[in-house]
Amino acid sequence: QLEVKKFADYTTSTLPKAVEGQEARMIGIVSDIRLTVTRKSNERMAIIKLEDLDGQVEIVIFPATYLNVAHLLKEGEILMVIGRVTVREGQFNVVANDIKRIDEVYRLIKGIRIDLSGMQEKGLSEIREKLSKFPGEVPVYLNLDTQFNKKVQIVVGKELFVSPSTLLMNEIKEFVGENEFHLIV
Repeated sequence: QLEVKKFADYTTSTLPKAVEGQEARMIGIVSDIRLTVTRKSNERMAIIKLEDLDGQVEIVIFPATYLNVAHLLKEGEILMVIGRVTVREGQFNVVANDIKRIDEVYRLIKGIRIDLSGMQEKGLSEIREKLSKFPGEVPVYLNLDTQFNKKVQIVVGKELFVSPSTLLMNEIKEFVGENEFHLIV
């Protein structure tokens, strides 16, 4: 299970708190696709319903964006939509600027921060072992305690940079705890 809340800043239930014109990132399942054409230029566009745990929202995809994302629009596909909030007759919807497949969202991770405070020696060797199983390009930052009760943050060597995945994240969270693990996006 991808940590949706780290990537999406709105769900269907929090969207009404947004301001018209504001950028919003949402993640959900495509539950309906309606293909249509613009009135003026007769160009192909789409209106999809994106469903999350709280409900559904209409996503409007104008021709310029539609050309780039049409191949992603399939019912049942989990997508991240980045777009602008619009309000019409009290109804909130989003005009998409970009749409990404959920597995592409991992590529947005710029770093991983792990807090190892209080588990120095044992923690370092275990984390090293876990990170080495997922080699990649994403840096990992470790928060450690010094002898004088000061916290320091170090970045691991390039050989321990990782390729983020659900498996890696779950392994680290199991080891350090949910609150000691953070994605930098």
